[in-house]
Amino acid sequence: MSASVLRLAHGEAALSLPPQQLVYMLGFLEYLDDAQVVSTIDWAHDVLEPGGTFMATNLAAGGADRVFMEHILEWRVRGRTEEELQDLVAQSRFGRGSMAGETEVMRDREGGTVFVRCVRG
Repeated sequence: MSASVLRLAHGEAALSLPPQQLVYMLGFLEYLDDAQVVSTIDWAHDVLEPGGTFMATNLAAGGADRVFMEHILEWRVRGRTEEELQDLVAQSRFGRGSMAGETEVMRDREGGTVFVRCVRG
């Protein structure tokens, strides 16, 4: 199966998936603007079975490697704080309505990555 997650999230593509137990996005959200993040999280919510888990990472805002990444590597990404990711999840189906569930947002020990974990209610 092959499809663009952004096209799926915006309803521009279809993918026949049975309800999933886990959707994991590693190193993806930092390339999206806030509206795209919310629609992508909504898509993940919709493909999960009740009790299924969505997990994602986002590079942390103000990380120590930021100057190196942006100015030497010319690698532009959107770092986010725990609070920013929590707010985006709150705007998604995980944070509102009858299907809202448990959410956890935390930073790794080194401080460079923010993790989000949501369980569909």
